[in-house]
Amino acid sequence: MSAVSDAIINAFGKGEAIGNLQNLFVRPFDKMVIEDLTSTINYGCFKNKFYLLLSLELELYNECLVDWNFLIPKDNKMRKVFGRNAYGSLFIIEDPENKGLAAEVGILNPFTLSYSVNPSCVFMNNLGHWMPKNVHSTSVSNSTIYDVVFGKDKFLGTHEILAPKIPLPLGGKFEMNNFQIEPILDYYKSTAKIYKQIKDKNGNLLFP
Repeated sequence: MSAVSDAIINAFGKGEAIGNLQNLFVRPFDKMVIEDLTSTINYGCFKNKFYLLLSLELELYNECLVDWNFLIPKDNKMRKVFGRNAYGSLFIIEDPENKGLAAEVGILNPFTLSYSVNPSCVFMNNLGHWMPKNVHSTSVSNSTIYDVVFGKDKFLGTHEILAPKIPLPLGGKFEMNNFQIEPILDYYKSTAKIYKQIKDKNGNLLFP
């Protein structure tokens, strides 16, 4: 466990508790591991509030998965949001009750209009390896725009994001003037109505 906690602390610092610790798992061993991990790294806001991780506050964002179900695989898996970044990307654990700490992680990214799952990146690997090792490599982990807008004395509200105005597939760019502060729940609900209707060059729905 020390390798995971050390990687997180070295990359993001210790968390600042927001609300209570999230209850993701049902098996006692899985719960014990998370409690042990968070006793070291804490939970809530990390990296100058760029990330919100493992807080019960994230339960509210499961509603976003319903709004954006046009991107979520149509299967019977239970999915729970266990993290978000400042741009509204959601970290989602798939089937945690059955797979526990070995559950796969999906990322719902409103900038790329995508839901992606890496089968080799399970829950603990995501926290202890992928996130710390990919600090600036993708729109999910690149905090440069956030860092310019928010300094030590200015932060997003707990349920606010720097939301992309125009997503990448529609010509949007990863630059400051393409992001604006919005409540995350309102953003997901309002954009769902728009993106569900987008058609490709042949007149077919982009997300049937």
